[in-house]
Amino acid sequence: MKKRVLGIMLTLAMAVGLLGGCGNASDIESADEKTEAKTEEGSTETAEKKSAEDLHIVYITPLLASDVWLVSKEGFDAAADEFGFTGDWVGPANIDVDSMIKQMEIAIAEGVDGIITCGLNPEAMVNVMSQADEAGIPVVLVNAGSEIEAPYFAYIGTNGETLGAMAAEEVAKKLGDEAPQVIYVGSTITNSSVIDTTNGYKSVFEGVSGYQELSLEENNDDLATSVDLWQNLFTTYPDVNVCANVSPAGAVGAAQVATEMGLLDKLTIMSIDDTQEVLDLIREGKIYGTMSQNYYRMGYQAAQWIVEYQTEGKEPAEKINDSGTVFVNKDNVDTFGESLRDMSSWK
Repeated sequence: MKKRVLGIMLTLAMAVGLLGGCGNASDIESADEKTEAKTEEGSTETAEKKSAEDLHIVYITPLLASDVWLVSKEGFDAAADEFGFTGDWVGPANIDVDSMIKQMEIAIAEGVDGIITCGLNPEAMVNVMSQADEAGIPVVLVNAGSEIEAPYFAYIGTNGETLGAMAAEEVAKKLGDEAPQVIYVGSTITNSSVIDTTNGYKSVFEGVSGYQELSLEENNDDLATSVDLWQNLFTTYPDVNVCANVSPAGAVGAAQVATEMGLLDKLTIMSIDDTQEVLDLIREGKIYGTMSQNYYRMGYQAAQWIVEYQTEGKEPAEKINDSGTVFVNKDNVDTFGESLRDMSSWK
């Protein structure tokens, strides 16, 4: 009798085991329901795929209400509408890397599904980027920071050296035989995009006979600072004929001071980005041109990559991606925006 009971119990146990092994189809984890996320150090984590509607993505901008960054918000919002994720737009009113790092720390603590931000200060942001990676949160950098030695997911932004070289070529064509006497002004001279863009300018100008670099300054992309700066620079360097601004506020400040001092006719003032003030001054002939970066694409595509990764396990084909740029002057100031938003032109 005991042997019979024991046999029945063994049979039941085997049956339970077989049922547990089969389970419901929804309980089975197949290989294509998980993805391996690789960090730069070569370690792997298993990330559960999610529904796009359940995703929470935070965009931490360096300038909350800046015209150009609001264009990036437009792209980010368009992606949120299309894919259905919840998107937060946060950041400081003025450039403040410490504030951006705190926002990243908050996002990590909240367990968001992705972070988009600008790598303004590579050294300062490495630690928080590593924290995000350890938490399994993909970080997409936009506009600056591609050289950061930290585990970020992808980068999209303008190739600064290409942008600067394109700008210098346009200036050189305008100057003709006149030797460029150049003052460079950037938002911060430690910003990698400012460094790359300035180097791009120099790569072209250094091949032009008589070129001189008169000064390299920073203005924190602040108009009042720019006005004071250009007043001093125009007095100190009376031979300047090119104002190469890697800062919209720098170009606006240069145009304002040059107008007051009666210097517009001798100056070629260049800007970066397509703020409303810059575009208006181009129309008025006070700023010669600007290099428009595709901020719309940065916002849209950064979000798209995070969604595709979290829902499909798909990663961008390239880690570092060029969003493109276009030279804007009087000839195309009213039409260039449409081309930047044309997704069929994105490569």
